[in-house]
Amino acid sequence: MTLKVVNDANDVIDELTLDGGRAMWTAEKWKAFVPRLKRWMTIGETLGTHHGLGADRGFLLGTKDVGIADIVTSTLWITMSDRFPKIASLLCETAPHIAALSHRVQDLPALKKLKAAAFEQYGDQYCGGDIEKSLRSVAT
Repeated sequence: MTLKVVNDANDVIDELTLDGGRAMWTAEKWKAFVPRLKRWMTIGETLGTHHGLGADRGFLLGTKDVGIADIVTSTLWITMSDRFPKIASLLCETAPHIAALSHRVQDLPALKKLKAAAFEQYGDQYCGGDIEKSLRSVAT
């Protein structure tokens, strides 16, 4: 299941960057994509709640402690949420337990340090260039 979560996160990134920039976002493309993005969020929400994930307790795969699946999930959704307000809103509305888990996991000292270092080095940039410009045009 951990590998599935990692691969799903990679698929989300591929879709958000339109496969690394093979095309750029337009308002029409984004509107058509939002249901699919919500579906990705729902997949995580369903997986987590199936394993006992609550707003303030539990982990994605029902483990006793944070695992790789939780770290990957958290890193994906917090990175997107911190940089793209529309994605943050969609996540809170669509997958509130995943949003809560993501924030809890990002509060771990090592991830908090990593997040601070990334913001210090890159600011609020996500991927840069035309890909980021087009994503920002629809997701902020």
